Amino acid sequence: MSNFDWKTKKEKILENARRDPFLKIEELAKKANTTPRYVRTILSEANLSLMELREQYARKMEDKNTKISEKLLLGQLLNVAFSSKVKPLSKDELLFNNPQDLDNLSGDLNREYFYQSYLHLLKETPWSVSTIIFNNEAFEEKFLKGKEDLFANDLYTKICRCLESSKIQVSDIIIDVEISNAQLAATLKLPPLSPVFRVKQILKDNDDEIALFLAYFNSKQVTLSFSYNRGLIIDRKNLAG
Repeated sequence: MSNFDWKTKKEKILENARRDPFLKIEELAKKANTTPRYVRTILSEANLSLMELREQYARKMEDKNTKISEKLLLGQLLNVAFSSKVKPLSKDELLFNNPQDLDNLSGDLNREYFYQSYLHLLKETPWSVSTIIFNNEAFEEKFLKGKEDLFANDLYTKICRCLESSKIQVSDIIIDVEISNAQLAATLKLPPLSPVFRVKQILKDNDDEIALFLAYFNSKQVTLSFSYNRGLIIDRKNLAG
């Protein structure tokens, strides 16, 4: 006799509902040898909705089938629908707007992390600044052998190659509106204290944060939205070119 046969009707209903939310009420009742009315009662008491479970299941399958390369913020910055070029900034120039974004990075930033900022241009007009911060150990072991200078496209290719064969977790993209500090405003050629979109994504390895992607946009130049698979869509608004 299997372990499932020893379970109560309530346990069978909840387990089957979570395992296969596309089962009908009548099918759940049959599997637990009970009535549809009892199934509805158990689901209600557990605050479970088959519709919500189905939506969650569909999202999980969608995420599973989405290529890592399609999730990365860096890739979406490099593959915008308009012609753009990317310029690496000085190694000594780390661009970020809010120090709280670095709170989860343990250790000394200058000694234990690799970082690189990029300026994104359309006909010499800056429309975005992006910053990538990697834990040094993760950067060397998982992405590169040695500290070579990297263009954004090269780094993106190497990251994708690594992520496709690893268990590194890629977070959803988070969008906020912030007031730019002096450094960011000057780089984007904005008046001081201008509103900017801040977009953030994190890479984790066994719950350890090993990489941070940040991107900033002039809120008057671009519009941001999400694709069906939670990727970032970047469109021009008042951006010449």
